[in-house]
Amino acid sequence: MGVYVPFSLFDKSSVSQSIYYKHEVGQAGRITHIQYFNNFESANIGEKPVKIWMANTSVNKLDTWLPQSQFTLVFEGNVNFPVGENTISIELSDICEYTGGNLVIMTERLYDERNYTAREYFIQSSTPEYPSRTRYYRDDKNVFNWTQTGTAANFYPNTILNIAYEGGSLSGVI
Repeated sequence: MGVYVPFSLFDKSSVSQSIYYKHEVGQAGRITHIQYFNNFESANIGEKPVKIWMANTSVNKLDTWLPQSQFTLVFEGNVNFPVGENTISIELSDICEYTGGNLVIMTERLYDERNYTAREYFIQSSTPEYPSRTRYYRDDKNVFNWTQTGTAANFYPNTILNIAYEGGSLSGVI
């Protein structure tokens, strides 16, 4: 399984889009936090700049990139990537109004002069029944510019979404 989503630290820059299906996310609400699970065996990477966008969609496969115009930027800033097995929690700068359909999360690791080993990875799940649920691009020389086709995959990063509803909130692993 790849180590390239949500952020490829093996490469100097990366972009990925992953679909989370309605039955995985649940009911409509306001997404306030996102969490990813990492296992960084050898490097305490520290803080790195990243961007996260979210889009409500009816798309079921990412045969091509979902256009950036359909996304809302929900986080732009530094995230700490500590060594070991961790849950990396990111409070969104802008809340995403999830409408109850499919949700695509796009992530970008901004270009960095340093890359790390393949032993620094995020926990992922494979879903052969959902081909092309993820599309990713990674490179050591070129920054993503929407002309690269990327690679389609049936895996996705294990994620927790914290969703606030009228009268309460819910979070769970996807």
